[in-house]
Amino acid sequence: MMKGGGGGGGTSNTIEIVVRLNQNIGNGDVHVGVWYPGSNSAPDLVDNLDNQATPSPAQGWNFQLSGTGIVPSGGPYKVEAFFDQNNNDMPDGGELIVNLDDIYTDSQGYAYTDIDLGGGGGTGSNLSVLLTVDGVADGINGQLYIDLLRNSDDFLLHGSQRGEMTPITDRHFDFNIQGVNDGETVYLEGLYVNASQELLAEGKSNPFNWPPSGDINLVLDKGTYSGSMKATITVNGTDESGSLSFRIFPEGTVITDEMPDLFGAIYGYDDSEVYSSPPSNQEIEINDLLNDVDYGIYPIVVWYDVGLDTGWDPDEDPFAPGQLTLSSGQDGQVSIGPLNILPGPNIQPGNLTGLTPNEDEDLTISVNVTSQSSPLAGEVESVELMYYTGSGSFVNLGCNSSTPGTYDCTIPGYDITNAGLAIGIDAFDQYGAVSSVGPYDVAVQFDSMYVFSVPAERYIMVSVPANLSNASINGVVGDELGEADPKVWRSFKWINGAYQENAGNLAIGSAVWLISKDGASINADNGYSTALLTGKTINLSNGWNQVGNPYNFPIQLTDDSQVQLSTTVEQKLYQYSGGENYTESTIMQPGSGYWIFSSGSGTIKINPIFGFNSSNKQLASKTNIGWKATIEVVAGLQRDKVTAFGLHPEASNGYDRRDFHEPPVIGEYISAYFKHPEAGSLNEDIRLEGEDLYTWPLAIETNQRGIAEISIPDIYGIPNYLEVKLYDPVSRIVYNMRDEASIRITSQGSENPYYLELLVGSSEQIEDQLDAMGVVPSTFELAQNTPNPFNPVTNIRVSLVEEAKVTLKVYNLLGEEMNTLVLNRSLGKGNHRFIWAGKDDHGNQLPSGVYLYRMEVNSQNGMPLYQDTKKMVLMK
Repeated sequence: MMKGGGGGGGTSNTIEIVVRLNQNIGNGDVHVGVWYPGSNSAPDLVDNLDNQATPSPAQGWNFQLSGTGIVPSGGPYKVEAFFDQNNNDMPDGGELIVNLDDIYTDSQGYAYTDIDLGGGGGTGSNLSVLLTVDGVADGINGQLYIDLLRNSDDFLLHGSQRGEMTPITDRHFDFNIQGVNDGETVYLEGLYVNASQELLAEGKSNPFNWPPSGDINLVLDKGTYSGSMKATITVNGTDESGSLSFRIFPEGTVITDEMPDLFGAIYGYDDSEVYSSPPSNQEIEINDLLNDVDYGIYPIVVWYDVGLDTGWDPDEDPFAPGQLTLSSGQDGQVSIGPLNILPGPNIQPGNLTGLTPNEDEDLTISVNVTSQSSPLAGEVESVELMYYTGSGSFVNLGCNSSTPGTYDCTIPGYDITNAGLAIGIDAFDQYGAVSSVGPYDVAVQFDSMYVFSVPAERYIMVSVPANLSNASINGVVGDELGEADPKVWRSFKWINGAYQENAGNLAIGSAVWLISKDGASINADNGYSTALLTGKTINLSNGWNQVGNPYNFPIQLTDDSQVQLSTTVEQKLYQYSGGENYTESTIMQPGSGYWIFSSGSGTIKINPIFGFNSSNKQLASKTNIGWKATIEVVAGLQRDKVTAFGLHPEASNGYDRRDFHEPPVIGEYISAYFKHPEAGSLNEDIRLEGEDLYTWPLAIETNQRGIAEISIPDIYGIPNYLEVKLYDPVSRIVYNMRDEASIRITSQGSENPYYLELLVGSSEQIEDQLDAMGVVPSTFELAQNTPNPFNPVTNIRVSLVEEAKVTLKVYNLLGEEMNTLVLNRSLGKGNHRFIWAGKDDHGNQLPSGVYLYRMEVNSQNGMPLYQDTKKMVLMK
């Protein structure tokens, strides 16, 4: 609102003067002059317009006086204007003249003033104004507008403009006013603006009758703003979602005095919009926040609230200070730079790297920490050492300042272990801004560490969970077991599909077989812990690999946040457990060795601290859909109970990630596995559900002589509508596994596979399959025993074409009865097998020799149907 004429925003180093004369007094010359500050003689700058008619044009007579003495933020300058009616270039008595003091230029060296000559002693009246400007900081070079308006219709009667510098208190101005009727009610209105024409103060006088009888008081107060606030926001330093928060402070506030709580804010706004990613160059407009707020420039802070708690967290919320400008004629505008997380103190990390402390000894670290030079940086408040141990501890430890800028941090010896150590430093300033360095790996040195125990005369697969100065097998076990001697201890490594004796080593991640005549506890000498941060990659070759845990704490193979397997690697470990052959595992224990299979070259990447992005993959064994059952085989003291088969809706009938290979054997063993056309020998074979009949080719292999038993202990997990039968193609016998707790076969310990067919499906489909295989006999038969000769057991098959009662006995060559295998037992149509272990009826072992076995078959009512006798040889 500028009622006093134009002006503002003019030429640098110039004083612009507009002269007005509202009465007709004939022609004359218009003269203006400017005196520089301190000049009291002739004006320093002059200008004139000759032979001008009165009254003046509506826009007045315009002069722009420029000179080197007119400088930015200068003053006070004196301005004079007069109307020379006798053309002698000087003011004479009776001619109109106005002198103005206290004219000040703005920051560009410009000032504007509007002079109304007002008749210079004509019929006009004098208006005396006493002016005060409140609420504007001192030292402002601004423009003052004073207008006289008619009260009834706000009609402008007179306007003036002049440059003035604050403070302005009770400053006196005189104006000669023409054209106002006596008795008319009028009022004054004033504005004070800065060099950018932003309104700083405004005000009105009380209405008064013309002509005034004394001074009119005019007080200009700071203007008020109501409206929106606009800002352009860019957030750096985070990828998290969050919202924006704004806090506005009183003029003159030093923001660092308010940090970090920001309690001194007079206005606050927390945006309800949550950004999925940080805004960049985002235009923000906030309405209904600013109402009747004084014009001015206000400190403001904005932060990006990552935690969505409406509070500023200096360690994670990007932040920036700025200015909010409130003035007339435009929206509230925030000037602010990009939001960044405040820099914490400066940390010198030199003493944190390359550390090699001794196990169990305290570790003291000195670190240099100083304040940042940033304007928003605070003094160092605290320094903390954070450390991770391989045992799973995560500790924040306060550090003490020994000398200015130096902090000492001590890790107790009980956390300095061969399981590993990683360290880092957090430093906080007084506002809560944090800086961090690290973490860094620490190589913990040890003289000796326990790694594993060797049982007497039993195979064990072993590894060492650390870096050794001598990782040879003899270097690890030599102290306890002595020099390598096949009569004392032996080691084996699987290389290119076969065992090689005394091959390989116990370098980190590797494993070997070990067997010793005597038991011993093995301690490895001279080494250092495995790096926790950089992790460890175990390279795998095609096929089976012997691997060990590189860390002296358990590693969960299926935790894909810490372990990353290449796609060629099966996600299952096999650990040898003596009599039970292998047990499945997904946990790598330190010191133990494991089998793992890779279809081609592969890797196991382990990073126990920072890990990997989880893919949420799952093992088939963890799903609750489909079904799975286990085959268990036993021979003597050896047992294999991890062979599994089943169906799953996401499996395939080919080799896939739900299928697992059968690991190599060692020592005394029995092994059950499925023969697969693509993958060879499978320990676990899961098929795609949805078919009527499934057939798994099952092989039993052992180096144990005698009887082997086969069972399905969890057969009740197979849906009841499915029949489960086991077919022996040698004896041509079909076993209903839902009726049999177990079945028995004979073994000569030759390690030749004994093949069977596992059939799962509907009863009709299985019967059709068996008929196609010619399983049902067409004649009575007593088959020749197998094997023959034998030691210690042999199989005797009998075939029945109908249900009958059977007696089967063993005799020596003298005709003496040795053993009754079955006596008048009713057996169904089909093939049946009996096992003779070379013993008499009292369980006594018979000597080597030739024996006779005789079968008699009678009908259910006792009629003879078939009889036969055959020879067999027991050879020990």
